[in-house]
Amino acid sequence: MKVENEQKVLFTARKMIAAYGDSVSVREIALKSDITHPALRKKWKTRSELFLAVRASINDDLKKALGEEPENETLPVFLVKALFALKTVEDAAGYYSYRFMPSFPEDSVSSGTNPLLERLLSNCTRYLEQNPDLKFKYGPLFSDPKVLSVGLFSMLIAFSPARLSRICDSVEMPEGTQEQLPIMLLNSLAGFFQ
Repeated sequence: MKVENEQKVLFTARKMIAAYGDSVSVREIALKSDITHPALRKKWKTRSELFLAVRASINDDLKKALGEEPENETLPVFLVKALFALKTVEDAAGYYSYRFMPSFPEDSVSSGTNPLLERLLSNCTRYLEQNPDLKFKYGPLFSDPKVLSVGLFSMLIAFSPARLSRICDSVEMPEGTQEQLPIMLLNSLAGFFQ
C-alpha cells in the first residue's frame, strides 16, 4: 500500500473511531477511505493490527503536540499544555473516551501507550512529593499520584475542545462560551493547586 493511502486509512480510522467507538468495522474504514477491503487487509492482516496502528498514530501526534517534558514542568503548566495538545490532536479525546483507554498504570505508562497519561503521572508524582500535606488535607485523591492522574485525565478528556464543541453545538451555547469552558476548568484547577 502506498504511504499516502496508508495515511488516508489511518486518518479515516482515527476519525471514525473517535466518533463511533470500537464498533467500527475494517470494511467500513476501507469504504470511507476509498481503499478496497483486500488492499487494507494486505497491509493490516487483523483488525487489532489496524487499531494498534491507529493508537500509535494518535500517540505520535500527541507526543509531538506535548513536546519534550522540561525538568521543572509544573502540574498547572502541564494541564494547559495538555488542553492545547488535545485541541491540536482533535480525535485523541474521542479515541480515549472509548474502550481504547489503556489499563492504568502498568500497561499504559510502562509501555508508553498513552503519552498524555504518562506525562500526567510524572507531573502528579512530582506535585504530590512537593506537597505531602495535601493527602491529609484533601483525602485519598491526593494520596496516590495514579489516582490523581486518572481523575485529571478524565477531566481533560471531558473538557477537550473537540468534545466541548459537540456539546456546545447541541445545546446552542452563546458565542464564545465554548472557548471559556476550558479556561474556567483551568482556573478552578489552578486555584486548587495553589
